[in-house]
Amino acid sequence: DIPVSPLLYVYQRELFDEGMATCDRAFIFNESEACTDEQHFKAIMYHNLGLALLHEQKYKESIDAFVASLAAEECSNRYFHLESIVVSILHNTARALYFVGKNKEAADVYREALQYEEVLKRSPEFDEDRIARLIVSTKTCITCLKLMEFAADFYKKPESKKRQLTAEIFDSLSNSLSEKERLLGEDHLEVATILQLIGDICDAMRDNKDQALNVLKRCLDIRKSQLSHDHPDVAAATKSIADLYYNHDENTEAAHFYRLFLDLATSSLGEHHRDVIDAKSKYNYISNADLSQKIKIYGELIEEGRGVLGNEHPTIGYFWNNMCLLHWRSGDRDAALKAIQQSSRIYYASCGNMDSRVANSLVSVGRIEGHMWEKVKELEAYEAALKILQDNNLGSPQEVVDLLNDCGRVSELIGNSTKAVESYTAALSIREQAFVENGEECEEYAESFHQIGFLYAKQGDITTGLSCLCKSLRIKSAIHKSPHKSVEETLWAIAIWQEDRGDKDGAIRTFQKTLQTQIALYGKHHLHVSQTLQRLANLFEERGHDEGALEHFREVLRTQKRLNRDSSELVETLTRIGHIYMHRRELKEMLTAFSEAANIAAKPTSEVVPSPDADNLRWYDIKFLCPDGAPAA
Repeated sequence: DIPVSPLLYVYQRELFDEGMATCDRAFIFNESEACTDEQHFKAIMYHNLGLALLHEQKYKESIDAFVASLAAEECSNRYFHLESIVVSILHNTARALYFVGKNKEAADVYREALQYEEVLKRSPEFDEDRIARLIVSTKTCITCLKLMEFAADFYKKPESKKRQLTAEIFDSLSNSLSEKERLLGEDHLEVATILQLIGDICDAMRDNKDQALNVLKRCLDIRKSQLSHDHPDVAAATKSIADLYYNHDENTEAAHFYRLFLDLATSSLGEHHRDVIDAKSKYNYISNADLSQKIKIYGELIEEGRGVLGNEHPTIGYFWNNMCLLHWRSGDRDAALKAIQQSSRIYYASCGNMDSRVANSLVSVGRIEGHMWEKVKELEAYEAALKILQDNNLGSPQEVVDLLNDCGRVSELIGNSTKAVESYTAALSIREQAFVENGEECEEYAESFHQIGFLYAKQGDITTGLSCLCKSLRIKSAIHKSPHKSVEETLWAIAIWQEDRGDKDGAIRTFQKTLQTQIALYGKHHLHVSQTLQRLANLFEERGHDEGALEHFREVLRTQKRLNRDSSELVETLTRIGHIYMHRRELKEMLTAFSEAANIAAKPTSEVVPSPDADNLRWYDIKFLCPDGAPAA
């Protein structure tokens, strides 16, 4: 008495066994068959025994029974015959191997079944639709095993490999979907299962959210029409939709579907089921409860998860990661740091150092250390994360570049210019490779030249620095045909270092180009425009071009007044104008400028500005900034 399972999909996130129940039935026989073909009779007996053991979850014993069944069938008169049970034996052997975790061996057995089915397909005795259904089921089983392997090592694969495997699996599942729709109809439960697999893998790679949502909703509609409302498969499709919305930060929709899932699954799966715990955690994270309540609930979920999954399961690491974010939002930086360190430790213990989740946790540690101004610890965390990604060829090139730039930025802040240059140069080489492969220059490629150039110049190698900055400008100008902020930033940097090197004429020309770009971007009355005018005025004054200096200082003054800038800035600009008039012996204009400066400086004000002496952080009233203004007037 072998029960025949009506389900073709067993609800458990790691078990993609769609199609594995295609041959889930016992064979019957009569006495005359047993007399005429003893080996076939023996094969049926062993097959039925194996199937019974499979249902009793005695997988190793069932494998032995299926092996004996296959040996008997190969010796029978029915091999490659319409009434052969070889396909059923191979399918169930693979299914048992799958259940004991031998996925590679299971896939090999399914491939053997596929070869057998292809031979049968050429036989005129076989029904075309029947063999087509067997073939598509076998192919789907092989794809599901490949998908399981892919999911198990998802965080240990390079981005390019992920994309390649995703495309292969997606194409295979799409073919299976079309064939099953043709053979079984568009509303069959097996069709719904493949729809869920397609939706889940699209969501895992964040590819085409709308397509993933459409197939998952279709899957849910099919299951709702044929299964009870609280059936585990209905819950599975509901959670997949909730996860999709959650992964795309659409929290209102996600919360709605998580609530539906919890209502469905708590009774059918139990409140301690791994997916129920996962849904509770995500629902809690995006709910409208206050932060202290969310933190309390997460603490309870972590304890509950430990009891179900163990202390060092990756899901517990994920819970600690979310706990970190909640503490961070509440302002408790120390608690956030402890939580993300727990997450990193668990990921490392459960996945080793060849897992991108470990690297991601370390990056979060670095971010928090940085906000707490622990720059050395921040750099250590980034370097550890970078080593994991580079040693194991994990993450996308962009992720590695971002980490290298973080290392460069922090190295620069702590005064390690050599390490900063090394990091920025490594980021540049990756971007150069991307440029060669894509055949086009990109903004990030140009930005790497900007970063390296500025750092070289800051270290004193202004010639090399300007060379890199000019290359950055050439690429940016080619990308942005109209005025652009990134072009303005690089022009400004080039002008500054030209001035520092003593190339005053070159600096004037570059600042003038910067000014034109800024006016096009922001209009005439903008802080950036004022700063560039100030630089030009300084350069003209240094070159002895009083007329040019006066013209630019007057523009600076007009902009500062328009923008209601700090009084000290107005006093400084008026004083500079007064000195130029003094140099030109134009006393009336000199007195007018100094008088205005003195009047502004003498006005009662509560404004204070920091002294240039940053170490002592002393403060002065603004009237002391212009000691020569009032006496000169």
